[in-house]
Amino acid sequence: IKQGGANLEYDSLVVPVQEAALAMNTLKIPRGGEFRLKLSDGTNVYLNSASELKYPVRFVGGKREVYLKGEGYFQVSKDSCRQFIVHLQNSEITVLGTAFNVSAYEDEAHVYTTLEEGRVAFYSRQNKQRILLKPGMQSDMEVATGKTVVSEVDPSLYSAWIEGRFVFQSLDLESILRQLQRWYDFEVFFQQQEVKNYRFRGVLSRDMDIRQALDIIEETTDLKFDIKGKTILVRK
Repeated sequence: IKQGGANLEYDSLVVPVQEAALAMNTLKIPRGGEFRLKLSDGTNVYLNSASELKYPVRFVGGKREVYLKGEGYFQVSKDSCRQFIVHLQNSEITVLGTAFNVSAYEDEAHVYTTLEEGRVAFYSRQNKQRILLKPGMQSDMEVATGKTVVSEVDPSLYSAWIEGRFVFQSLDLESILRQLQRWYDFEVFFQQQEVKNYRFRGVLSRDMDIRQALDIIEETTDLKFDIKGKTILVRK
């Protein structure tokens, strides 16, 4: 195991097979954090804030399986003999070697899988719907029903977080603030409920402090954000 900064790498030769079959690690990323993990097969996983990954110290057997809560960007090492499977809430993704982004936070109503290169198969357990994605495609599963739809997107917009950017494509304010909460770690209160549906399009740097980020939203709307400690009040 090699660790440095926000990085962790596993050497597949270090752990004996019998021990590796039983050894499972859980990596939890707090709000405001991010992490890069290199698994024993050479797969790179970038984990966003408020995310969790459960994975074996060493992959053994005919499959490579991990369990994700939150958001991760995967660069999966090719292995034609062993599928790589990412287990999500009520769904899973199967690949052989590819790069894709997954957003599966437990406080969100949808699970998004966005394919950058290669091919992946997305499977909704609830309604047994399996969809093969090609580069530039995104699956959108509604958690409550398991129903999944597919659209064409620009994948770079959905993995921008690994380059230090928030990219919002006409997103409602409530969803935007949930993303910002995971990075800046604050609680939010809405003085008027209707403002949750205000939509915003733009790009924010994750290097900004929260006041700078909110100022940009204020400039394009009639909203005001009052910050008191770790609490933000949203009002007209």
